[in-house]
Formats: sequence, C-alpha cells, structure tokens
Amino acid sequence: MRYNKKILLTLFFITFSLSTLLSVSGLSNEIANFYAVDLEASSLYVGTFLFIVGITAIFLPAYLSKYERKRFFIIALAVTVITTLTQSFVNDFMISFILRIIPAFFYSTAISFALTYIGDVDPDNVNKVVLGITSGCVFGASFSVYITTAYGYNYTLLWIALINLVSLILTILFLPKIQKETKGILDQFHIAKCELFIISIMSILFIGVGVSVTYNFFTLILETITKLPYDVLSIYLFFNGLAGVFGTSLIGKFMQKNLKRTVTLYPIVFIALMLVMIICVHMDRPMFVILILFGLLDGSMQTIAQYTISTAAKDAPEFANGFYLFIVNLNRTIGIVLGGVLIESWFTTSILLMSIISFTLSVPFIIYRFSKYAHIDLFHNKELA
Repeated sequence: MRYNKKILLTLFFITFSLSTLLSVSGLSNEIANFYAVDLEASSLYVGTFLFIVGITAIFLPAYLSKYERKRFFIIALAVTVITTLTQSFVNDFMISFILRIIPAFFYSTAISFALTYIGDVDPDNVNKVVLGITSGCVFGASFSVYITTAYGYNYTLLWIALINLVSLILTILFLPKIQKETKGILDQFHIAKCELFIISIMSILFIGVGVSVTYNFFTLILETITKLPYDVLSIYLFFNGLAGVFGTSLIGKFMQKNLKRTVTLYPIVFIALMLVMIICVHMDRPMFVILILFGLLDGSMQTIAQYTISTAAKDAPEFANGFYLFIVNLNRTIGIVLGGVLIESWFTTSILLMSIISFTLSVPFIIYRFSKYAHIDLFHNKELA
C-alpha cells in the first residue's frame, strides 16, 4: 500500500487515542474520591503511568525498532482497549492501578514509531501527528474532567477505551506493514553523548517543568482559588484544550518564519503570562482569557520539544522520538510531584512562582544552542512547513 492521507489520519488517531490515557493527569482529587483513597495514592496512580512511559521511552523504541510496526500498533491498541475497558468495571483501587499501568509499557514505542514513520514518508506533516499527542493530552483533559465530574471516573475510562477501539479498527484497515529499523541500538544510543543533544534536553526539561507544574493543578486552582463551579470549570478547560490544539499547529508557522525568535521568546512570553495569572487568579473572566493563552502556549510546547530533540539526533530517529517522549513525561512527573510538594508545604499559587523560575532557567540553554549550533537549525528549518 502506498502512502496516502488515510495513513496520516490513522497515525493521528493512534497518537490521539493513546494520549487520552494521559488526559486524567489533572484528576487526582476526583480519582481519590472515586476509589475512596487519599490524594497521595491517587497521585501515585497518575504519576506511576507517567514514570513508566518516561523510563521505557529511553530504550524501548530503539530496542523494538527491529520489529514490524503495524503489528506492534495493533497489540498496543488492543491491550489499551482491554485494560481500560476492564478498569471501567472495577472498583478496587489496586486492581485498577495494575490495569492502569499495563498500557504505559506500550505508549512510548507506539508514539515513537508513528513519529518516525511520518518523518520518513511525509516530513511536512510531522506536526499533524504531534497534534494527535497534544489533542489527546490537552483537549482530551477537558472531556475527561467533564465526564468525570458529570457521570463518574468509570465513564471517562469507557470513553478512552472507545477512542482506542476506533484507532484499532483504523489501524487494521488502513495502515500498511512498516519496515523495520536496521540501525543497531548501540549506534542510536551513541548520540546521547553529544553536547547539542544534552543542551537541547536541558532546555526542554526546564520549559516542560514550567508548563507542567501549573497545568496539572489547573482544576485545583480554578476550584479553590478562582471559585468556579464544576460546570463552568469544565467549559474553561474545554476552551483551554481547544486552544492547545490550535497552538500545536500555529507554532509551526511561527517557527518556519523565524525559528530563533519564536523559540527564544517562548519562555519569556510564558513568564509574562504567569505574572498576569498571579495577579488575576481570583478573577473568573480574566482567568478565562489566561487559560486560552496558556492553552496556546502549552500546545506549542509539544512542537518545540519534538523539533528541538529530533534535530539534535537526526541520525537516530527512534531514539530521538523516544527520548522526546521520555523528557515530556519526565516533565509531567516532576510537575505533579513538585506541585504537590509546594501546595502541601506553602500555598497553591506557589506553583506559579515555580513555573516562572523554571522558564527562566531554560533561556540560557536556548540562547546557547542557537549561538553555537545555528547551522543545524537553519538546515532543518525547511521541515517545519
């Protein structure tokens, strides 16, 4: 089967559906109530999934690249459908916890395979597959919050299982067999020693933590400080997610026009937004505007991260895309843990200050990369169309 738009749509749905598993990251309090456990246990329920995804992303995509990709997609989606569907009928926390983490072992490899394949056959549309990740995480979060608050967490699990079932059917029908990677795993890992790769990772690490430490506690902020009722809160998060989807597409156009200026200004604009949020956190209407802007910037982060890491390891695409997923999920994990500690130790809005500090730390690494490795970014700038 030759490459066509049905394949692109299928890859989008694969990344979207699997990423809905991450959309429950902001539901720690609701999960605790559903299973009648404390917040620490529910945070572990959410965080363990992210931890496994992050750790396996370092080595599994490169190691499993020797296997045929379509078969792996089918297995990953089938496992996700079965475990999530079963989980929706289970009320025991430990059983649900085990079922929750099983798909985490498949997530990073499936996403990496999708990004690598589209990068090989249609590099101009890599951003559309990244859009699937953003949509599943950010846009999916608003659906998860609404469904959980209106009907219960088990119905959110049913929704996630249904979306992955659709992707499974599309994969079987439209995705061709995809060739294996011939490059050895040690050859791919060798790229991690390069200074460009290390600098790129550090810049994305600080940017990601800056986003995550606030994003993962949006529900808590809007509920306890802004004092929004649940129905209004879900609407706010819906538009935040919608803005995230547009942000993923929009940032690529800005990067194509002026890569250096766009990436360098990104954390600075986010710092300004965090300062405004600190001032307006008690005001419901200004917070709506802030959430829209936050969504645009949050969605943009996925594109910046994928571009920055993939261009730093162009000769090892499976490893680069796997490490991109590792660093993004490490950011989420650090954000959840750090945010929880700050809220328990100090006060809720201290997480906004932490975001500002993290964004500030990313700026020197971004400037250093552009000053020393400008030729790399100029060479790959044409791929951002």
